[in-house]
Amino acid sequence: GKPQSVIQIGRVAVDTDAMEVRLEGEPVHLTPIEFKLLYTLMSKPGMALSRTELFQEVWGYDFIGATNLVEVTVRRLREKVEAEPSNPDHILTVRGAGYKFRTP
Repeated sequence: GKPQSVIQIGRVAVDTDAMEVRLEGEPVHLTPIEFKLLYTLMSKPGMALSRTELFQEVWGYDFIGATNLVEVTVRRLREKVEAEPSNPDHILTVRGAGYKFRTP
């Protein structure tokens, strides 16, 4: 069967068919990379994904030491989907492991 096209966790919903993200029902504009990063985290809720895993999954090539690319994109994503980007509810940093999308 076809994988479900909408993932909703807490206030955030991702629709892969429409390539759309909604925050409490309101559309949020993300770049394709931000969208892919958010989808990757939300498709494995609560699971810590390393920067390397995220890099391979989102950018689609082997990790070349550009971890700051992941960090910068996470920061931009937080600015768009978090109520308080500096104190995130959803996209959490897991010390020594990477990032995860927290379920409520």
